Amino acid sequence: GKQAAVGEELEFSYKATNLQRQHVDSSTTAAPVYYPLGIGSVLPGLEEGLSLMREGEKAVFLIPSYLGYNDQAKPNLNAYSVVRFDVALNRSRSEEQQINEYITRNNLTVTETTSSGTRFIRTSLPTNTTVAAGQTLTIRYSGRQLRAATAFD
Repeated sequence: GKQAAVGEELEFSYKATNLQRQHVDSSTTAAPVYYPLGIGSVLPGLEEGLSLMREGEKAVFLIPSYLGYNDQAKPNLNAYSVVRFDVALNRSRSEEQQINEYITRNNLTVTETTSSGTRFIRTSLPTNTTVAAGQTLTIRYSGRQLRAATAFD
């Protein structure tokens, strides 16, 4: 499988337990989570371990407290305790792959791609209207993250 790379979004599932195998948090291997690799969005020890994995691999990480929860106590986990993570790396995707999968999954047609990589998907244009370079436009928009249930404006 492909090795996870910094900047890519990882889809993985995990179960965190203390060394007596009691659950530390509510996540289970049945529910994948998504995080970008390399920006410190997960525990340092978890991120370090994930960076060594390849898609489809499973691993056990025994993370020392200073790379885990440190002085934060959790249910079934005392402060400064080692935590065990049973991890399965489902896949690692670049932003380009995420966007292309989203376009395909939603049957969208890209009408233009800018030099910076923004995909433009025209959904409507008023009758008898042309858009040209140099014009000032007023637009209405809504946006959302690719897996979000609600939009933002």
